[in-house]
Amino acid sequence: MAKRWWYLLVLCPIVAGLAAFFIVQRIPSVYEATETVAVNPATSVGGVADVQTAQALADTYAEQMHASPVLTAAAQSLGLSDTSASSLSGMVQTRRVPNTSLVRLSVQATDPGLAAQITTAVVQTFIDQHAEGEGTRATATQNNLVGLITQLQNNQDALNQQLDGLRAEPASPERDALIGRLQDQLTQVQTSQTAASRGLQDLQLAAARSGSELTVVDPATVPTTPVRPNRLLSVAMAVLFGFLAALGIVWLTEQFDDRLRGASDVLRALQLPTLARIPQSRSGIGACNPSDSAVVASFAVLRSNVLSAVPDVQSGRGRTIAVTSAFDGEGKSAVAANLAAALAHTGRSVVLVDADLARPAQASLFNVKNESGLAALLMIAVKDATDFVVPTCVENVRLLVAGTTGFESAEPAALLMSKRLPEVLEQLAAKCDVLIVDAPAVLDCPEAAWLSARTDGALVVLDTRRARTRTVEPALASLADAGAAVFGVVLNRARGRAVAEPRTQSQSVEQSQPATETRPAPSTRPGGELVHRQGIVGPATDGS
Repeated sequence: MAKRWWYLLVLCPIVAGLAAFFIVQRIPSVYEATETVAVNPATSVGGVADVQTAQALADTYAEQMHASPVLTAAAQSLGLSDTSASSLSGMVQTRRVPNTSLVRLSVQATDPGLAAQITTAVVQTFIDQHAEGEGTRATATQNNLVGLITQLQNNQDALNQQLDGLRAEPASPERDALIGRLQDQLTQVQTSQTAASRGLQDLQLAAARSGSELTVVDPATVPTTPVRPNRLLSVAMAVLFGFLAALGIVWLTEQFDDRLRGASDVLRALQLPTLARIPQSRSGIGACNPSDSAVVASFAVLRSNVLSAVPDVQSGRGRTIAVTSAFDGEGKSAVAANLAAALAHTGRSVVLVDADLARPAQASLFNVKNESGLAALLMIAVKDATDFVVPTCVENVRLLVAGTTGFESAEPAALLMSKRLPEVLEQLAAKCDVLIVDAPAVLDCPEAAWLSARTDGALVVLDTRRARTRTVEPALASLADAGAAVFGVVLNRARGRAVAEPRTQSQSVEQSQPATETRPAPSTRPGGELVHRQGIVGPATDGS
């Protein structure tokens, strides 16, 4: 899988990394300035501050620093009158440092100097507002206490005057009772005055300490390193994401891709051997002077595997091999022609039958006329079918064309169901070592399976560019239902060089010329002897 998809596994991370690099370059850098404030509440009577009170105050102050009045005043102090409190609120963050009474305020901005200025301004504005508020409240309370103390002092003086007047009078029970009541009132007034005086003293002491309740312990400085974006991390994450995306694509493709591109795919999906991989030809292969050694070697491999797979071919008895495909256009006709030529180069006598009556191709491939061929044999009783066989440009290869030129039939392929077909095949097989039948495509011609069942077995040609398990399996099922044996699969138009360079050059047929190319027809010597010019058989990439 890695070999097949290495380019995707490499390309996706590179593309993702480059895309992330160019994107983050367009994103402005954001800097963060921070300032830390310590909350020091007033100490208790014993002189020890309440930690819980300090932390509660720190939480309260953290929220107050983020309030609109503080942010608006800070913006005005910096001359940022056009900046709204809501805009500053998105830049400012406040929080209490866990397990402490410290408040940390941070400001993020694209200008590092502005971030530091806003941080200092917000903290200073809050300290000033807090001190001003505390001072105003303390002054009001102090004035109230001073007034209360003055009023109590006046009440005390009035009671003393009354007591002095009563003591100057003669003693009497009524006078003594009145003096006792006035003394009780005087005691209460004195107690209240003492409490008010003590409260005034505590207030004055707290006011004296309030200036140190908020202390800046870590002032803001101009940041030099941006907090975002982290360009290196972003590119690294993009590369990782690209690789994971490529893995996902490859995995999904492998799960749902049923293309048959190699022998392992064929064996796994179809349980059939691959007899040869025919590469796409890059140069012509002449019958007498082949030049594309890779294609020549591929058909040499196919020939060897066919001789091993087809029973009794070595015994000299004529055996019949059908060459078919799932659909038209997979190159079966050219594979059949080149296989016939490859077998003929071993000295064997080969007869090639063009049984694709609906789409005949062999006459064009071998430059012979498509007349008086298989169609006529199936229609009329002929004593010897070999009388219709014609020689070709390849020595030891004779051809029985489809013979459909000028033939009128509403359904030419139906002739393949003729009861004469087995007899014709038997006559031809008796006069050769190997009989190759260019059968129609199985899924395009239902008669192809019946025809293949009349042979010793079939070779199924698959175009690697479009062969899929879901399309090939129905064709194999049709062959199996008809009782046809399948020797194996020939992978046509395979990428790359299919086999190693052959040790000796073999005569083969051309792979690169189109099946429809016009070639010179054979000429006839005086006396009727047929003379063939250098023949070229069409490519294994022909239309049929």
